[in-house]
Amino acid sequence: MAKASNAANDQKRLIKIVVASHKGGVGKTTTTAQLGTGLSDEIVSPELGYVFLVDGDPQGHLGQYLGIGSTGDFADALLGKKPIPDCLAPIEAYSRLLVMRGNESTWEMERKFIQTEGKRGAQPLSKRLDALFNMFVDMVDDDKMALVIMDTAPSHSEIQIAALMVADYILCPFVPSLGGEMGTVSIWEWVRALKNDTQDGSKGFAVLPQMYDRKDEFQRRAMATMQHIVGPRVLPGIPYNSALARIMDTGMTVWEIEPLDKSPAAPAAARYTQVMEHLAKELGLTIKHKRESK
Repeated sequence: MAKASNAANDQKRLIKIVVASHKGGVGKTTTTAQLGTGLSDEIVSPELGYVFLVDGDPQGHLGQYLGIGSTGDFADALLGKKPIPDCLAPIEAYSRLLVMRGNESTWEMERKFIQTEGKRGAQPLSKRLDALFNMFVDMVDDDKMALVIMDTAPSHSEIQIAALMVADYILCPFVPSLGGEMGTVSIWEWVRALKNDTQDGSKGFAVLPQMYDRKDEFQRRAMATMQHIVGPRVLPGIPYNSALARIMDTGMTVWEIEPLDKSPAAPAAARYTQVMEHLAKELGLTIKHKRESK
């Protein structure tokens, strides 16, 4: 474990990605799990020490998806009830991955913040959340970086606002459907307003289409609408595949299905790899495919 360092240096060694949408069922947890497991294992970055997945959704789906269940670790860590290492669960198949699980206690924690620190809890929550993430830096070697990917609830909650405030990069999953763009557009408008208010253009943003069926005319129109709204920030869509959908319902990631190049997950794995490469480029990371680094 690295020694504690000053705040400015910690920020340089910390990358924070928030996965958010105001619409449910668009694949936020799936995206968090696929990118977290992929970046921690399938793609090797010389700069990364650990990837930390944080479940800020009171539904607690992230831990359930990864097969480790849901707990109140996120609320306990944010309130200082438990040491940070005790609030992080390892995933056996991924040596560089640690998960901070959430459950319904997140709602209670948010309510307490609002009651004790004003009607708008986002400002004190964002400071506490940023301090929590900076503690992750102390868990990696001095010459390594910590990558945080946080899953959020499908609602305009104070926790989500706080996460968006501290994020370096915001990733919005999007399922092309009637009204499906609204959960993403509201996040995009918030990001644009923040940039205008603060003159800070450093916060990255992208839309990740999920389960995209290119043959469906209606979905193509929905994609065109989204591209018109946010422009080139729409990433290549994760293709629809019924076999892949059944596999992912079991909690498996696209990287666990062998042989990967011949499996139903192959097209999705290729697209998730493109997403990871895009994020690495945007965030200044050097990455190599595992098979190339041997």
